[in-house]
Amino acid sequence: AVKFVYASPIFDLWNGLGRAGSWNLGISVIGFSLPEHDEYIKIALYQMISNYQHSWWDEKMLGVLKHNVRLVDFRSDSTSVNEYKENYSFVDTDRVEYMFEGFSEEAVRFLFKSPR
Repeated sequence: AVKFVYASPIFDLWNGLGRAGSWNLGISVIGFSLPEHDEYIKIALYQMISNYQHSWWDEKMLGVLKHNVRLVDFRSDSTSVNEYKENYSFVDTDRVEYMFEGFSEEAVRFLFKSPR
């Protein structure tokens, strides 16, 4: 049996993933709590965000510096905020911004605000 994530339509997604994220100017994750059972997505996000945050961070590309990683989710109490941050503990805390009020017009402004 072949795991779905290695099936032909999905295989191209994984091919080259080890280099993904390095040249991006911004990475945002909206409404994804990164549950334990979704290890494949965690691996993909880890690789992209790690490449993004640790490659050419202080180098201007297209005349601008990279944005901090921006994570948007709905969390109504400190326990669930801490749980979320623990799930994303692989993100460099000096290069990330969180918004826990859910997805809204304000979240769109947060996602598209000026880079650092």
